[in-house]
Amino acid sequence: MTLIDLNNIIDEKIYENEEKVVITFFELVVKENLSMHELSGIEYLIKQRLENLGYTVYKTGENYSYKGEVTQVESSELLVALKKCN
Repeated sequence: MTLIDLNNIIDEKIYENEEKVVITFFELVVKENLSMHELSGIEYLIKQRLENLGYTVYKTGENYSYKGEVTQVESSELLVALKKCN
């Protein structure tokens, strides 16, 4: 997977829902055929890009509040990013 591919995935997710971006295990490991070793590096790059774009990023097992509800990032989700309010 190239950085261009990774940016395209992130951009597509933002286009789908600018407020809440969800990246799943399935999308990266199954669809993109990434190994578990590659996954941690890719996860870091996604987190960095989303933070640079003004998102707060939550990883598997962490709690976050969205639209008044507290939710935990599920095991099938690698990360959830919420757009910071200005």
